[in-house]
Amino acid sequence: MSWFTAHAISIVTFLPLLGAMVIAFVGRDRGSLIRRLALVFSLLTFLGTLGLYWKFDVGRAGMQFEEFRLWIKEPQSTTTWGSMDSACC
Repeated sequence: MSWFTAHAISIVTFLPLLGAMVIAFVGRDRGSLIRRLALVFSLLTFLGTLGLYWKFDVGRAGMQFEEFRLWIKEPQSTTTWGSMDSACC
């Protein structure tokens, strides 16, 4: 499993948020820079979704691109999120 496949859902989810935070710190009077940054973060997010599209296996049922993280150590609480084939359920 590649690094992208292991973190694809997080990248596609949080990259626009990172872009918004970066743009928030740019001065209002720098409109052209804001537009360029918005375009860059939008294109990066789009490329990430293309990666998800190409690596999605339609022949495999169940969760794909699943991320599993230990959220709270004691008591053990975890979070899992990923992409699921809608035809399976």
